[in-house]
Amino acid sequence: MADPIEQAINAVLVPIDCPHQSGNGMPYATHKGVLELVPGLRINCYRLNTGQAVIDEEGLGAFLEFLGMEAKPITTA
Repeated sequence: MADPIEQAINAVLVPIDCPHQSGNGMPYATHKGVLELVPGLRINCYRLNTGQAVIDEEGLGAFLEFLGMEAKPITTA
């Protein structure tokens, strides 16, 4: 059985009409949706062709700020 977050994501996902396949073997979104965990806090979420559920960086940052945590930008080396 899926955990509560997975269940919440599954409840809002709809198929993407024409998923963009990268052609280089990278995962791509096949479903998308918007979680509203609390009123006014909307988080874009996606299901990848690998089956993995993900949320976007902006939504994660907004959620962390709502919780009173600092959202630090993701950097690459």
